[in-house]
Amino acid sequence: MGWVHGFGVRRFLGTSGAMLAVTLSGALLATAPASALTPTAARSADAGSGTAEISGRIAVPGPATAEAGVTVTLSGVPTSGDAITRTAVTKADGTFTFRDLAGGDWNYTITAPYKGATFSTDLVTVPAGQGLTLKLPVFAPTDSPAKIKTSSWIVWLDVTGDKVAVEQDLSYTNSGATAFVGTTPVADATPGAKAAALLSIATGATNFQYLGQFAVCCSAVTNGAWAHTRPLNPGGSSGTLRYESPRPASLAFLAQFPADSITLLAPKGTAVSSPQLTSSGTTTDKNVTYDVYKSGAVKAGDTITVTLSAAAAESSSTPWWLFGLIGLLVVVVAAVVVVLLRRRRSASTADPTAVPKGAKVAKAAAPAKPVAAPKPAKATAPKPAKTATSPTATPRSQAEVLAEQLAQLDLKYENGEFSDDAAYRRVRESLVQQLVDAVATDPTSLS
Repeated sequence: MGWVHGFGVRRFLGTSGAMLAVTLSGALLATAPASALTPTAARSADAGSGTAEISGRIAVPGPATAEAGVTVTLSGVPTSGDAITRTAVTKADGTFTFRDLAGGDWNYTITAPYKGATFSTDLVTVPAGQGLTLKLPVFAPTDSPAKIKTSSWIVWLDVTGDKVAVEQDLSYTNSGATAFVGTTPVADATPGAKAAALLSIATGATNFQYLGQFAVCCSAVTNGAWAHTRPLNPGGSSGTLRYESPRPASLAFLAQFPADSITLLAPKGTAVSSPQLTSSGTTTDKNVTYDVYKSGAVKAGDTITVTLSAAAAESSSTPWWLFGLIGLLVVVVAAVVVVLLRRRRSASTADPTAVPKGAKVAKAAAPAKPVAAPKPAKATAPKPAKTATSPTATPRSQAEVLAEQLAQLDLKYENGEFSDDAAYRRVRESLVQQLVDAVATDPTSLS
């Protein structure tokens, strides 16, 4: 799928509807409406008949006492269908178990409260008939961002017509011992939930897609920004947000935390300008060439403003030379049609067995048969027979031969003699290319 390259995690595929999860090298993709902070499709239900099992333990840092009597929630999401939720209470040693789970294409998340914050595992899968053991780390929460830094921040723009897709790949480093839970309250969140991650989005943003840190739980659009309430735990974490919107005149990216730089990539030919960014070469991804722009160090609270020209080119625009080639092919095919029509018209009015007019006149004018005496000898000679129907015929040009072959090929296809469309197209493309070369060598060959 090509998700990872020199710049980081990359390239969602458009999806919509219920949440979709895919495991890839430890990173997980999820797609869901961003209008609610809890999975709205989830309902309390039995997981049904299943043979998979997930067990685990709440992992408290340091020598602290194990968390007993904590209600742990399991949320299950299938590739299609309704989500389910189940709960379990931790034992004295902080362990929990969920049995009789559906395996295979189900994705599960386990959450637990700790000191006023809610912590989650990544999305996990378990094969039918097998078990999975995991840890659910929890930490003392903090609303101070002093230990948080954006270690990598990459923005991709994909422009198609009057729409733009914006993807932000971010890596966070929490150098402290507490989990950052955010400082900005989020409307309609669970009581006390705040935005641990807050990203700017364009007006009219839709089709939100999440990866990594953002794939689990709790996201919402609030006050023109996209908020995520999953805490940023000590250590490193990464998340990706992608969305689509009508192409705006400009985009603004608010730095929630300090960053060494921000890198923006725009399809080559898309006019981009920003007072904070400078050009830094090009890169290629998915056969699309991107112009690379970079900033210097970014402070928390800084806003990177990017202006998009109204004449921005589409990332999938057709190369100019292809239009020229198409035009040449149209001319050649038109010439072929003219030649074939001429031949068919002459064939429909002529008697293929008729003797040329000149021969008829000569025969009628002859007073006696001595003129016809040589005919028997000529009839046995192979060479005269070759030009018997047209004493003045000239050899056909290579272009004419190819044009005839092309017409015969199309006729066979129309008559259903080609069962393989791909084979027909390959042969036809080869003949057309040969015909183009022949006409280029001798432009009068089809006159």
